[in-house]
Amino acid sequence: MVTHFLTIATILSLLFGGGAGGCRTSQTAKSQDNKSQASPKQEDSPVDKQNPAANELKIVAEGFHSSITKPFIAVIRDASTYSELARLEPNLPKLDNDFKNNILVAAFCGERNTGGYSVEISRSQTGEIQVQEKKPGKDMMVAQMITSPFKMVSIAASPSIPVRITFDAAWASSVNTYTITKGAFTVSGGFAGRREEFELSGGVAMMRHKRLVTFRFTFRSKEKGEKVLLEDFATGTIESDAIKIAVLSDGDLIPPPTNGLEANGKLTNHEQNLSLTFVSLPTMVADGFGGGGTIEAMRVIPTL
Repeated sequence: MVTHFLTIATILSLLFGGGAGGCRTSQTAKSQDNKSQASPKQEDSPVDKQNPAANELKIVAEGFHSSITKPFIAVIRDASTYSELARLEPNLPKLDNDFKNNILVAAFCGERNTGGYSVEISRSQTGEIQVQEKKPGKDMMVAQMITSPFKMVSIAASPSIPVRITFDAAWASSVNTYTITKGAFTVSGGFAGRREEFELSGGVAMMRHKRLVTFRFTFRSKEKGEKVLLEDFATGTIESDAIKIAVLSDGDLIPPPTNGLEANGKLTNHEQNLSLTFVSLPTMVADGFGGGGTIEAMRVIPTL
């Protein structure tokens, strides 16, 4: 059993780099209105050291009772995906958000036997989003009732910016990991009509809750010394095992400026196999670059 746990922990560390009632929305959001939101860069999402207030996360909603009672994290970059999340969690606020300048990160902890639990979402000095479960102290008086804590924050960022997230053990049980068995990507464009093709390797981690599915992509290029070209979290919808992600980052796959990627794919063989096709979203830049590619991945089954 110990070996089983260590194997899972090792896989997660490689992929992740580390380890609807009761919703408080408008009042919390208003209290944060005077705070600027984080503004990460494309490369590393660094913190703005000259303007610390610009790095704060705006709390959009939080509470102790959610209709989503399994551990799940969502990164929302478009209105249709948010609508599906709000359908699963009806007490989330209605947002006048065009998602051109904001990304939402929502974390649901799952059911707990008592009160005193909450979700903490913070941002490290390197721009990484950290999701943690806060547990009650040993001597803390707590309500003797089942709770399901959650929190949702807004990040001031373009949808094409990569979102890097680490989370603790509370969410590890909900993750399936996949290794890329075949992958390719093609980039073309520019004044000279440049064209470049390269293989993709790396891994994918997946969380699924009903019609929502979240992926953590780590794409490397075999031709570039296993350089990481994309490290991003993205959430999309899934129906009859068909996957649609409206927006995700393209990282360093395509030269800037870009508007990110969209992806479509499928889970097959009882979620043992994953296939995805990526296409760059259009831009208004003349002689800009675009690209697309595919991956096929197989689920990693931990050995006892």
